[in-house]
Amino acid sequence: MKKLISSTLILIAIIACSPLQRNNNSSSSLNGFETHKGVINYFVNDSVDQYFIKPLKFKSKDFELHPDFTFRTGDHSDDITVNFSIFSNQPVQINEVERIIYASALKNIKKMYVEKKSKKKVESRFSAKIDKTSFLEINADQSWTLEYKGGKKIHLRPNNKTKKTQSLFQFIVIN
Repeated sequence: MKKLISSTLILIAIIACSPLQRNNNSSSSLNGFETHKGVINYFVNDSVDQYFIKPLKFKSKDFELHPDFTFRTGDHSDDITVNFSIFSNQPVQINEVERIIYASALKNIKKMYVEKKSKKKVESRFSAKIDKTSFLEINADQSWTLEYKGGKKIHLRPNNKTKKTQSLFQFIVIN
């Protein structure tokens, strides 16, 4: 009987301390919970939630692009932050790119770093802004386009998991 009680108490302690037990009314910034596959919601205060959309995956023949998004409800900004990595054989130089389009042209693009990932792949990491209304209009099949100054265009298509996540964008309440 003693072993049963001890085992039960240990099980209750494990469940109580489990990171799966999240309370959205907590003031902790570490209380994020996955609201849908790929979308994590963090409680900031009574009128503000922060959302993080996990990296999505887009591919073309020679390029792979992984964007993630961060924004807050109640934020008076018209923009959403998008950080993205472009994986290719050569580093992507932002001064060679005319524009990057995802529902609308990205704004305020800044290079974060370039890192060699393997003998064949280089990661070029950037941060930018996208208009909130354009973001909400993204559909499941939405692609990215890199337009180089020489006229070369690269279209990157979403994989199936990304399509499912993008189909949720229209239901996110930003304001």
